[in-house]
Amino acid sequence: MKQITWEFLRSIGFRFTSHGVDNTPHMILPVHQNQEAGLEICPNNFTRPDWCIWLRSDMAHSKCRFCFLRYVKTEDQLTRLIEAITDSPVQREEFDADRFAESLKEEQADCLRRYKEYALNDRWGRVPGGL
Repeated sequence: MKQITWEFLRSIGFRFTSHGVDNTPHMILPVHQNQEAGLEICPNNFTRPDWCIWLRSDMAHSKCRFCFLRYVKTEDQLTRLIEAITDSPVQREEFDADRFAESLKEEQADCLRRYKEYALNDRWGRVPGGL
């Protein structure tokens, strides 16, 4: 069984969507355009070597727009979950691996920068999940 990688996520249609104060990038896969719903995923920041996945609805209120689904470790687990939710097979797509690697480095640096700014109280504004 193959472990999930950033490149695998990109190859099945996930895109970066990091906006909060998390120190790792998040990616999203749209699953229903009319309802603005998608699956959001990021690596688990704890001791487990897996990925955390949520159902996200941009139409919902900010305090209830995420619903935790499960942790996944392998490509097969994630593929089966996506196929169960979308009722269609997961399709691979071509992408520029070099450009994606650059984007990933930029995204990781941005996430870490925002995280440090919030931690040091150098960044103001609405904290996701805050009041």
